[in-house]
Amino acid sequence: MKIVLVRHAEAGSVGDPGVPCDADRPLTEFGRATAERLSDALATRGYFFDALVCSPLLRARQTGEPLKRLLKTGSGKFVVCDGLAPDSRRPESVLKTIEELNAGQVLVVGHLPDIAVLAGMLIGAGARAIEFDKGTAACFDCGGVRSVGVATLTWLLSPEWY
Repeated sequence: MKIVLVRHAEAGSVGDPGVPCDADRPLTEFGRATAERLSDALATRGYFFDALVCSPLLRARQTGEPLKRLLKTGSGKFVVCDGLAPDSRRPESVLKTIEELNAGQVLVVGHLPDIAVLAGMLIGAGARAIEFDKGTAACFDCGGVRSVGVATLTWLLSPEWY
């Protein structure tokens, strides 16, 4: 199983016009361009996914929008997972969601610190063992989510590289 974790791209701030709360923060123009470039970079390298699991917050869903084209035709699933909301502190529920998909390759879009906690759990390291700048993606090879702690980080791609 391959799991690719992505931190959402750059978003606006609470208090910007039309942004009354954290959940409603949209991507900036730069953030939208970053999400598009990430999608292009993954497609160019032949990454296509059985499922895309996304936080319910606007900035994560907008980051996931261009990534939907990487879902395998006919069988790809898009799932909104409340466990990926910022500071939900429910990484086990995210892993359960991934496991229930019974998919070979899963793309996950979320927030800090939770996306870093998931990465740490997969490789058996601390919660902040891997730094995720906005728009960063990391790929893990694992025998499945039951093999938490024994996954291998196979690549880390920051926006500066794509």
